[in-house]
Amino acid sequence: MGQDGKLINENELTYVCKFHVAQHNVDRRKFGIRLDGQYNCFACGVSGKSFKTLFKKLKANSSQYKELYSIIGYKFKPDFAQQKQKNVELKLPEEFIPIANPNKSIEYKHAFNYLKKREITRDDILRYNIGYCESGMYKNRIIIPSYDKDANLNFFTARDFLCYSKLKYLLPPWSKNIIGFELFINWDYDGGVTLVESAFNAITIRKNCIPLFGKIISNALKGALIENGVNRINVCLDNDADKNTIKMVDDIKKFTNEEDIDIRVVELTLKDPNEIGFNKMNELIYSAPEADFSYLFKKRLNV
Repeated sequence: MGQDGKLINENELTYVCKFHVAQHNVDRRKFGIRLDGQYNCFACGVSGKSFKTLFKKLKANSSQYKELYSIIGYKFKPDFAQQKQKNVELKLPEEFIPIANPNKSIEYKHAFNYLKKREITRDDILRYNIGYCESGMYKNRIIIPSYDKDANLNFFTARDFLCYSKLKYLLPPWSKNIIGFELFINWDYDGGVTLVESAFNAITIRKNCIPLFGKIISNALKGALIENGVNRINVCLDNDADKNTIKMVDDIKKFTNEEDIDIRVVELTLKDPNEIGFNKMNELIYSAPEADFSYLFKKRLNV
């Protein structure tokens, strides 16, 4: 990205983004990159999880790749297949501090107040084992763990609570081929399961809600939906994700027998589930329209 980097903290720098042309009266230093390779532009949205993909997008030459390899080594991410073979265990950050255990640090106060503003209750904090970090790679971030059906950690997400970072979310270098919040899922629930993008959205909705940690249904989740004979799937992506919603509905119809399953689309306003709140969100889910041919045709005309 050049030599114009500005250090925000020990793990992150910001740069002038090379992927878009900002107007002269707007702060152009919108591109954030962390030492683990994750990057994101707050203005144009370009993002990725490794230096390798960034260099590819920037069309770096061989000498630039060679310099990168000499600094950080050839391998950019853990080999997930090797992790599985060697039974490598995913762990919460060493610096993880449970928010359920109050302390007098300024970081704790900021973290707790951030959750309060997002209407996360003390019961939620206990239920989901929410914590935060005061140092390390996930410094000044809320940590929300995800556990499988046997209460083993299978993923976690880290959200910046000071809102200084250009990367709002950081994910661990771990496969997302998991079922988010599986520990809390009742596959026989009459209302089916609700699929959302983030852990915060899932916590707001509470009832049988699965965070995807993105916009793609994992193979593990696809298998569970089929194996458990789920009768209804509610797709609830962010309000700016119509294309992704259509793609997800099409994907669900491909791997399920659509005659035996009720697919619904939860339409959000300009607000996200946190702003809408638990009661209203569950009303929207209950009354969500069926994703039939007519509905999807109208959706496609608008994207």
